[in-house]
Amino acid sequence: MDCLSGRSSTESDGFDEQAATLAGILGELVLDDTRRWGSMHENHHADTGAPLAPTAEQSPGGVFSGFVGWNLTVENMLEGAVNDDWMLLTIR
Repeated sequence: MDCLSGRSSTESDGFDEQAATLAGILGELVLDDTRRWGSMHENHHADTGAPLAPTAEQSPGGVFSGFVGWNLTVENMLEGAVNDDWMLLTIR
């Protein structure tokens, strides 16, 4: 199971409840991050959820620039958990 997307295939793998729980937890983390900082952090502390990077010190010009790579991941997790509509790649 991919911990970022919450799913491993289009067929039920027995982890639907865990995937929905993970989607909710990560969705709230990203929404809280966006509300507080106006953007998202790439990394968070595994136990506390506190944002770790990027920081203003790590960003160009010393200004927190945020991270946009999570937006589609979170959207996919929530669409999948709520509507069972997962955006999946087919690997051949």
